[in-house]
Amino acid sequence: MGVDDEVLKPDPQALLNELKMESGSKAKLKIFLGYAPGVGKTYSMLEQARSLKARGIDVVVGVVETHKRADTAALLEGLEVLPLKEINYKGVVLKEFDLESALKRAPKVILIDELAHSNAPGFTHLKRYQDVEDLITNGIDVYTTVNIQHFESVNDVVAGVTGVKVQETVPDSMLDEAGEVEIVDIPIEELHLRLKEGKVYIPEQAKKAVEQYFKRSNLLALREITLRRVATKLDTELVNYMKAKAIMGPWPVTDRLLVCVSPSPFSRQLIRKAYQLAESTKAEWYALYVESVSQLNLDDTTRAKLAETLEFAEELGAKVRTISGSDVAEEVLKFSESEKITKIMMGKPPKKFMADMFNLSPASKIINSKKEIDIYLIEPKFEDNEKEPGTGKAQVRQGFKVLDYFYSLLTLIPVLAVGFVLNKVFNIGGFSTIFSVSVVSSAYLFGMGPAIFVSVLSVLFYDFLFVKPYYSLTITNPEYAVELIIFLAVSFAMAELTRLFRRQKEALRIRLENIRTLEQMGRELLGVPSIESVMESTVENKNSEIIETIQLINVDILEQVAGIVSAYLSRVLKEPNMVIFKDRDNKLKVWAHSVESALMSQNDHAIANWVYEKGEPAGLGSRTLVASEYVFFPMTAKSGTTGVIAMKTDLSIMLPQDRYFITAIANFAAIAAEKCVKLMGKKNPD
Repeated sequence: MGVDDEVLKPDPQALLNELKMESGSKAKLKIFLGYAPGVGKTYSMLEQARSLKARGIDVVVGVVETHKRADTAALLEGLEVLPLKEINYKGVVLKEFDLESALKRAPKVILIDELAHSNAPGFTHLKRYQDVEDLITNGIDVYTTVNIQHFESVNDVVAGVTGVKVQETVPDSMLDEAGEVEIVDIPIEELHLRLKEGKVYIPEQAKKAVEQYFKRSNLLALREITLRRVATKLDTELVNYMKAKAIMGPWPVTDRLLVCVSPSPFSRQLIRKAYQLAESTKAEWYALYVESVSQLNLDDTTRAKLAETLEFAEELGAKVRTISGSDVAEEVLKFSESEKITKIMMGKPPKKFMADMFNLSPASKIINSKKEIDIYLIEPKFEDNEKEPGTGKAQVRQGFKVLDYFYSLLTLIPVLAVGFVLNKVFNIGGFSTIFSVSVVSSAYLFGMGPAIFVSVLSVLFYDFLFVKPYYSLTITNPEYAVELIIFLAVSFAMAELTRLFRRQKEALRIRLENIRTLEQMGRELLGVPSIESVMESTVENKNSEIIETIQLINVDILEQVAGIVSAYLSRVLKEPNMVIFKDRDNKLKVWAHSVESALMSQNDHAIANWVYEKGEPAGLGSRTLVASEYVFFPMTAKSGTTGVIAMKTDLSIMLPQDRYFITAIANFAAIAAEKCVKLMGKKNPD
């Protein structure tokens, strides 16, 4: 077999993707894409809907915004329009698309206007595009409208061109996975005419911004961005088709791109840049967060921002990874080597004299590593509502603690006592190094601030008590002055190293504790008696009394599993939790909770049922059914969802490693409870 024969083999993944597209088994998404408001997206969508109806296709209107335009409203005549769902929010009646009614009606095609719209609080999903994803999953074709500025990957570019930052965004996966994209395009002059005639809906408060937004130069740029983005989608589909059909082409060498993510608000813009580069080079890409020892205790705001950023990268198609280490550059290079990374993108570090002189920043270390990797440094551009971090370090929960400084001062007492003995009894001088004991102790026990405080005091005490002339801060011998300066510099270095060691030790302890917890929980779950061992004795004799006994044992097993899971969740995550399985009436109920106050409301029951049915997280901090104090995670086994875990916390401030840990516990529990859940409520278990 020659090289050419090898090249002509179909790519398995590309072939699978192409078969999915050609099979027609999956519902389709059609996007009517515009370069600006007012180009006629809704009008075009309604025209095609009427054409579908004339051909006998079952089409309904889920939600359409006519904005009181008579010509658009006229196209609704003769089409079935689903009533909007009303909800009372803080005394105001809000109307939104009714997802449940649409799923129940189950038409062939449904029209959903304004894909980037945010739903009102209290509805199933936070975003309308999530409603669309549900409709497609349930086999309903969707026609929808959206403007180019609402897609995440071009959000920064559009803001730079127009000066207007769009807040409501849609992940690019919606565009990339759409079966058809129709660009609705009209000449700029015609759009300007429509604006003058009042045919474009513009909120009163936005009129000033719109005057700037609809400048000819802006619209020209927006049209180009639209055409380029759709061309990228078509190019990807063409390459996939050629690979699937084994058509010879100029296949590029596959690049692998790594974007370095941090708690900085700039990371979101960095991810967009990485996505654009990955798309243009057809590269596989990763988003990496290195949890350095200085970032172990992020505050809730910073954690939420970081978690949101990592989730955003995942939505754009990145493989998200989080690792720990004391040296960010070293960890990035190790990861790059293991994953065969060819390009690294990171933020350009701020100018700092010491960092520049000694190449201390991660970017400088990576550039100077002499690895065969292309490095992209991106200049940070912060939005008006984003605060640029002045130190480049994440905020931490720890604040200024007076007691820490007081206790660090006490560490000097034994050192001063030893100094008096050496100096007054044995007449020994030049023993300043013994003060490093206080510096190291303070750094390890209380942190960097108290350590520096003790370093300065050590120099002053040593000079005042043990350097001639005594009881004076005057130094007559230059050698002593040099000695004290060197001691101070060495003290600072030792304090920093000790602090890093302490934090690294703490990070390692946390991870080892999590591993130990999973191991111990696994052992306890294995110790729970198997339902099969009970059922073996009933193979020949399945009378009602025996079956009832099996069900009682089944209940006991589930209670044991739930109790173990709840206890271990509480031990590690320190938040109230509930473990939920179905009961003998086939209804979800709480089988174990960490605190007595952890109870489910009627609304929580509804969310738990949704999570059980869909197998996806929901609740506080998620994008689905957020009206709860809890976030709900499915327990998933091979046969499907077996139960639900509820945690009284906010999903938005949970880092990926926290979510992975909960998922690991949930999977253990699901496997342990799988057989029992299947039998629960059965009248004739076999």
